[in-house]
Amino acid sequence: MTSRNLCLLASLFVIGCAQTLVQEDPDVELLQIMNSWKGYHISQLIEMWGPYASSMSDGAGGTLYIWQTDPLALPPITPPTTSPTPHTSGSGFLGGLQSGTQQALQRRIQSTYEERVRLRQRYLAQKRVFYTRRDGIIYAVKIAY
Repeated sequence: MTSRNLCLLASLFVIGCAQTLVQEDPDVELLQIMNSWKGYHISQLIEMWGPYASSMSDGAGGTLYIWQTDPLALPPITPPTTSPTPHTSGSGFLGGLQSGTQQALQRRIQSTYEERVRLRQRYLAQKRVFYTRRDGIIYAVKIAY
């Protein structure tokens, strides 16, 4: 095995590991956006986000406003197509590497699709709740499932 091939394998390994470490919880970013609305009047939020799905009294004179995504508003997620394995000339190390890389790519595509479906289901189940005081000022937020 040449040092060039070892370097290629090491690079692929490092890239794969780095991609799994970079993934973050999507709720963190949404919660930051929601928290940025604290101190604003609910009418400003409605103007930016559109109509809320429901609202209810908090029992102390304030109101909870709830946004939830309409499933029909999201584009469909299409499943990946299985592309044929490319022809590899020869069966040596490089032929095996290309075949292994193709299989790894197919697994990654499938897992990415499954992750997108999981995130979509989570997003659709998600309720974005804003708590307002009597005067309509947002004082708290919450993501509920």
